[in-house]
Amino acid sequence: MAVAGGSVPSGGAYKLTVTVSSEYKFTVAMIIVTCEASCIQKADYGLVVDGEDRTYGRFYFDISKSIPYPELATYVFNPGETFFIKVYNQDSETRLMYITVNGTLEKVST
Repeated sequence: MAVAGGSVPSGGAYKLTVTVSSEYKFTVAMIIVTCEASCIQKADYGLVVDGEDRTYGRFYFDISKSIPYPELATYVFNPGETFFIKVYNQDSETRLMYITVNGTLEKVST
């Protein structure tokens, strides 16, 4: 599980990146994003390739959103891959925003 976040200024964004260890693959089970106040916010998720974000999906949320396993079952990240979740503060004020990622690490045979 990875949890990160903090104060995000109006019009700003916060990005959580996770690089999978060379000995494991990671299957995403759930992404949870939260904001301290009611306002429609935006979040992207995807893979970082050659230093650039490749967005796989986008969703909008108000206060909290959970994306469970059935919608994410195809998101398996291989050893050495880096994935990201990025939340955007679309409110007119600075807001506390957090990202939680749950999943399964599976040791790969060498």
